[in-house]
Amino acid sequence: MKAPKLTSNLDDLINTVKKAEQASIESKKHFSDEAFRELWANYHSNIESKTVNIALKTILFEIAETTIKVIVPNERIRDLFVQEKDFSDLLNDTFKEEHILLNTTIDLERFPALIEAMKTVKPMTAQEKYVEMVKKNPKLEQFRKDFDLKLDTN
Repeated sequence: MKAPKLTSNLDDLINTVKKAEQASIESKKHFSDEAFRELWANYHSNIESKTVNIALKTILFEIAETTIKVIVPNERIRDLFVQEKDFSDLLNDTFKEEHILLNTTIDLERFPALIEAMKTVKPMTAQEKYVEMVKKNPKLEQFRKDFDLKLDTN
């Protein structure tokens, strides 16, 4: 009995793998700003967690060649983005370029609306509240005088 020829089976297997790799590469897109943003929008819209989805909406991207600068306002959102391993895999599976670099940067200054929302609001004193109410309804001052009411100074 003759032993099967291993080299021809191995050559066939290598050729099959090479053809599959070539077909995979040919089916991928070239990386571009527009293609990346479309991929992110599709990925982002399918995130089931509302909390994660809202947090990741704040991310800004700057793209130069195959480097993506991911700009986030804080560490929490950076951590959420980094944990999106499926997106990194999708990025590699979608584009022909093999070395797409994601560079994450925290820069709160790039998010003025968030800065404004984070400012603490000082509670108003009774006097300040009264002044605001009188601005809205000037007759309140006359009412206070008519009934000889005094403002609480505590």
